[in-house]
Amino acid sequence: WRQSTARSDIQRDVRESLDMINRFLRQAKAGTVNLDQVTGQPPYSRIAFQTFSGDNVSFYQSNNKLFMGFRRSGAAVTNTTLLSDKLGYLAFTYPRTDVTSIVSVAMTMQAATYLGGKKALQLSVQKVRIMN
Repeated sequence: WRQSTARSDIQRDVRESLDMINRFLRQAKAGTVNLDQVTGQPPYSRIAFQTFSGDNVSFYQSNNKLFMGFRRSGAAVTNTTLLSDKLGYLAFTYPRTDVTSIVSVAMTMQAATYLGGKKALQLSVQKVRIMN
């Protein structure tokens, strides 16, 4: 039962998180995309960009949490939203260095089951085309 619940939770979080990343990243201006990491986090675990409407968006890992930062054009405050607290690994990369309009997103989510065990789901790399 715990493994089934963990699997369902992980699948839901992965689906929702990738949908959100995909939706916003498709709206990015190609020249504004920046791949880096928050201090102390794995390499390439943060992506930040500006959308065609001027909004600033970022997705990043902080320990086992996946966050989204969003700041409307002209606003002074960035709103931060927790997308998942089951993140094991996150990486944003360019699959080809000569094509910066496609970004690969690799994600692993994991959840506790029982007796200290964990259920992990490695998501295959999803490629997102930047449309602007």
